[in-house]
Amino acid sequence: LAMLDGAWRRQAASGHIIIEGGRVTWPNGSSANLSTEGACPGEVSMVYQGQVFTCTIHDRGNRMAWSDGETWVRDKEYDGMGSRRPLPGEIMNGAILLEEGLPVTFR
Repeated sequence: LAMLDGAWRRQAASGHIIIEGGRVTWPNGSSANLSTEGACPGEVSMVYQGQVFTCTIHDRGNRMAWSDGETWVRDKEYDGMGSRRPLPGEIMNGAILLEEGLPVTFR
């Protein structure tokens, strides 16, 4: 579930949904736990407000299609704590990001 950590956007909704450590937190502060138990490969589920929702992971972990029709898209400009992520080719904290997710540190 760590591959899903970060900030997510819903279509037609403001604010970020944050996933961190398998826990989903909505902008209003409510939260739910993600699970892979009983799910098919490439799927996760959660119980939210008494209902079970499942989603399929697409686009190398950058899009989540939920059973209620919602789609969440990873907001690559922000990390799970709401901080801006480095862009490819940008140096941040002593590392340069050459490709998405592949930092190179210089010593």
